[in-house]
Amino acid sequence: MQALKAPFLPALLGLAGMSLPAMALDILPSVELTEIYTDNVDLQPDGQKEHEWVTRVAPNLRLEHAGPGLAVDVDYTLESLFYAEDSDRNEVYNQLASSAVLDVLGRSLQLVAAAEIEQINLSPERAVASSNVNSTGNRGDQRMFSIGPQWRRSVFGSSVLDGHVTAARIDFSADEAMAQDVDAAYGRVALHSDLDLWRPVISYELAYEYHRFDYEISDEVIVQNSYLELAYNLSDGFALLGLAGLDSDIEDLRSRSMSESRWEAGFRAAIGNSRVRATMGHRYFGTSYAFEWENTQPDAGYRLSYEETPVTTELSSLERIGIPAVPGEMPAPLPPDGALSRPGAAVRYVLKRGDAAIDRRLFRTAVRLALFVEDREDQVMQGAGGTLGTALHNERAYGGLLHLQWEAGARATVAFDGNWTHRRVNDLAGCMPGGGTSCDLQRYTDKLTNLRLDLDYQLGIRTTLTAGLGWLDRNGSLLVDYDEFYARIQLAHAFRL
Repeated sequence: MQALKAPFLPALLGLAGMSLPAMALDILPSVELTEIYTDNVDLQPDGQKEHEWVTRVAPNLRLEHAGPGLAVDVDYTLESLFYAEDSDRNEVYNQLASSAVLDVLGRSLQLVAAAEIEQINLSPERAVASSNVNSTGNRGDQRMFSIGPQWRRSVFGSSVLDGHVTAARIDFSADEAMAQDVDAAYGRVALHSDLDLWRPVISYELAYEYHRFDYEISDEVIVQNSYLELAYNLSDGFALLGLAGLDSDIEDLRSRSMSESRWEAGFRAAIGNSRVRATMGHRYFGTSYAFEWENTQPDAGYRLSYEETPVTTELSSLERIGIPAVPGEMPAPLPPDGALSRPGAAVRYVLKRGDAAIDRRLFRTAVRLALFVEDREDQVMQGAGGTLGTALHNERAYGGLLHLQWEAGARATVAFDGNWTHRRVNDLAGCMPGGGTSCDLQRYTDKLTNLRLDLDYQLGIRTTLTAGLGWLDRNGSLLVDYDEFYARIQLAHAFRL
């Protein structure tokens, strides 16, 4: 079991001059007791399946504070799993999602900290589990901690200077050779027109972004870009856009500067409930496109988006944790996962990602349909002192998810969740992050399917009984194909303090 540490909370409380008892702190404890049956606990192919009965005990503690000068949100779960057939599988997991925002100089200067512990799949070519119940040997703790200042200040009467600087650490508790621990430093500074104050005919944004990842074995990765964007505002709802800037080429391991030019041209518009932004341009990897359309209504939401950007897995993870959750607000639904990431593997690539989503709220019914396509092109794996001595193929995933929720009565809710992903994956089993060595690189195409049906029944104001069925399937892989049927019954209770 991993030790739980959240050192930023006492530090922020001390800086704010607050003591925990004096805070208006909401304490929300709860517990889940679940009995689970699975006919394939290790996600093995037919003929090697083992069934199991698993008892899950998961107490949870939620702490929330949103007061003058300090906002804190801590969500911690201690998940214990007990296996009836083989107690050697018994395990305990920590799960933490937390953030804190301290006003140092009001909203002009804030100190932001975040910490997370979650269990993730480390290798896409091995068995991909959706929970900790399956013993696949492919899951491990990912522990992330970040802290740094963010600021926003009006300057020159009609402009805003804002940005952030963050130091972060990512640790992996796993034997997976590619899961290297990472020290990171990243930040952004931008000077732009204050569009909340007024709408000039020509508005601008001048920005610089820096990301550095220092891997445990591999050399460091640096990703930088800067740009000047001008907008010619023809009306309150329509503007022509032009952008020019510089990129660092993440395919060039020797590059430590921004030597590649970039440009974009396009428009943005807002009409009624819709807003749209579209650009086309050129970056070092070729012609680039970006598009975003969103329509928001009281009972529906629609979204289409496409983006092309140079990135790494760690960059995506830290960008997500670097934006603190707002206490008391529900997070936005996550897009479908392509299940292609290799955390800690020091892989650089150009991400080309398209998403489409529909959310509808009808009488006693909610529907969400999301589709995606994800290409990872121009991939480079960095080792110690150079690249891996094997060229990586481009990878692709596409698929979608469907969520249906129906209020069957005053106390009962029925929910169906379906996920399907088609992947074209590099098999990097046996490859090591030490540079200059080659490995037997193979490529395969597989399909992942995950279906789940749940019935929730409110036994009381704070007590819920859930019964569920599920099915997992994977076929087409080089290492292991499997399917699994599982069933669960769960009792959840929230305590009153």
